[in-house]
Amino acid sequence: MDYISTGDSIEMDCNINAILPTVYVEILRRQSAKTISDEELHRIVFDFLKQQKSHQPLVKCDTESSISELVEEVTISQPILLHDAEFEDVKFFTYTVNNYNAEIETIETADGDNDDIPASQHWILPNREFQGQWEYLHYEDDLKENLLRFSKTIMLFALKNVDINAISCNKLVLLHGPPGTGKTSLCKSLAQKISIHMNDRFRYTHLFEINSHSLFSKWFSESGKLVLKMFTTIKDVAEDPLSLVVILIDEVESIAYARDSVSSHEPSDSIRVVNSLLTQLDQLRRQTNVLVLTTSNLSSSIDIAFVDRADLKQYVGYPTPVAIYHIFKTGIDELIKVKIVTNPNENDDEWNSEGAIHLLDISKKCEGLSGRSLRKLPLLAHAWFVHKNSVDLHTFLNALDDAVDKHLADTLAIEKKT
Repeated sequence: MDYISTGDSIEMDCNINAILPTVYVEILRRQSAKTISDEELHRIVFDFLKQQKSHQPLVKCDTESSISELVEEVTISQPILLHDAEFEDVKFFTYTVNNYNAEIETIETADGDNDDIPASQHWILPNREFQGQWEYLHYEDDLKENLLRFSKTIMLFALKNVDINAISCNKLVLLHGPPGTGKTSLCKSLAQKISIHMNDRFRYTHLFEINSHSLFSKWFSESGKLVLKMFTTIKDVAEDPLSLVVILIDEVESIAYARDSVSSHEPSDSIRVVNSLLTQLDQLRRQTNVLVLTTSNLSSSIDIAFVDRADLKQYVGYPTPVAIYHIFKTGIDELIKVKIVTNPNENDDEWNSEGAIHLLDISKKCEGLSGRSLRKLPLLAHAWFVHKNSVDLHTFLNALDDAVDKHLADTLAIEKKT
């Protein structure tokens, strides 16, 4: 949407195409396909996708695929819209993944016992460990897409050097909600997406997951110094303008505990840690290549000064029945792919209506369960009620239904005992 100045008034040039959702196509290029240009690869993939009948967001390019020698997989943000889109309407991102596991970053203590503290895990993104994770997370209300857009806007403002005195931007995101809702996985997969979408600007993306519990020293007053050392290491990496640094602080309430809740009988080290963390965050806000993602299961325990610094405070709750349906269907589709479950309608893109209705009924019974619990239920269904290597979809849905009933009954029994 363009704004055209006409004297003292402002008119809007409303181009309907400008407000349609952008179709993003992410192409995981094979390491052996280095000779072909990005532009040529984009054309080949676009033509390939146009020929596909399926509208799946993730396309695995196996040996039977015509582009398998060039591409491992393709991810589409709006697969339904791609059918009518022109090549010029699509935003392509081409990337390769890092196959190395996380490195443990340690910091030295001053207590003389030679036991370095494992302060964080450090990945180079995009990383194989997080590949496809984004697509397996299901939330309602476009939560994932809104987070990605917001994060990209934060980085855009930073890279354009928008004056933070005019528009406050700390590049700090807080995801809060009950445990088991996928907040940590969402942060890691968000960092993976950002690394892909911004690889034209940054040559490297570093993800540091800070081990909050390790930053409390057994020696009085040492914890605040450990926080300083940890962030000093991170800031050294951020000195490279071609590197994007994403910091993940899981269960941030453990190092950003509300200072007004600290008893006078508790050690002041707790307050020092919070003060040190806030100081480091204030220093990082002027770094154009740093983004901080945090999670909390107890947002009421977080220091108000930290909460106030967060640009976005997003609640992540238990999945709705529709989201639960997609969580289950994703898991069952995986079992169909490996032939543990057989689908009589395997030539169709969607299940038959009977199977879909049954799964939705099961999903409605699961409202209030965490995503962590939901993803275990297909495994439990097979272990408890199937007892053979292969089963048809109808039988497996009955087993899943029984597994849900058993899980709910077991959970209720535990709650009564406590």
